[in-house]
Amino acid sequence: MIEQTLNIATRDGPMETFICRPERGVHPAVLFLMDAPGIRAELYDMARRLASVGYYVMLPNLYYLRRQGHEIRARCAGKGKRGAGSHAGRPDKDDDPAGDG
Repeated sequence: MIEQTLNIATRDGPMETFICRPERGVHPAVLFLMDAPGIRAELYDMARRLASVGYYVMLPNLYYLRRQGHEIRARCAGKGKRGAGSHAGRPDKDDDPAGDG
């Protein structure tokens, strides 16, 4: 089994992704998404188990912005009129094409 960590380019910077796959051949891919606690030993083990039965497994770190020192709230604060309060991350009415805000 081959294991490696790649940095996948995104608009906001590189996203670290754990890859685990069998040594030979072409295999179906599994995009294995982490849950809220983030990447941890159990997820690496699960990726290895999937690879051991013939899958090419990609486990991206979806919290890659936090590892780069970015604050998600700060990014949201600059985009809308509401700031980083209880509505952070939600689109402004002006951004809502349906107009129901």
